[in-house]
Amino acid sequence: MYFLYFALAYNGSAGETAESVGTPFHMTVDRPFLFVIEDRQTGVWLFLGAIENPLLSQ
Repeated sequence: MYFLYFALAYNGSAGETAESVGTPFHMTVDRPFLFVIEDRQTGVWLFLGAIENPLLSQ
């Protein structure tokens, strides 16, 4: 079993996994974007998300 935690908030995002893959990085996004969570072994997309306006205040 593999556990993934992903959260996107106004002041940034956080992610945790049961096993570490790669080096964590910080990214500032100021325009619309898509993101994909992909299984590295099979290449299957597990999750696809879209952020239309990351600057929109809630």
